[in-house]
Amino acid sequence: MNAAFLARMEDVLAVYERAYDPRFPVVCFDERPCELHGQPVEPLPPVPAQPAQGEQPAKAGRPRRESSTYVRQGTACLLVAFEPG
Repeated sequence: MNAAFLARMEDVLAVYERAYDPRFPVVCFDERPCELHGQPVEPLPPVPAQPAQGEQPAKAGRPRRESSTYVRQGTACLLVAFEPG
């Protein structure tokens, strides 16, 4: 980080401090690459909160279980654009 970077950062922050003007909207945009993962096996279903007849209550309400392994299915780019309020 140097003085030139800090000066540019202050310019950007000054834009965010401007009063809203519908003639000149401020739009923020960002992108992020993401890995796409698939599941090699079907996840185990969640256990209902109410135990079935004869089931132990300690096992009720358990969330769905998923395998820690995955199948890579490429990449994608997540794009976000918004107008700060």
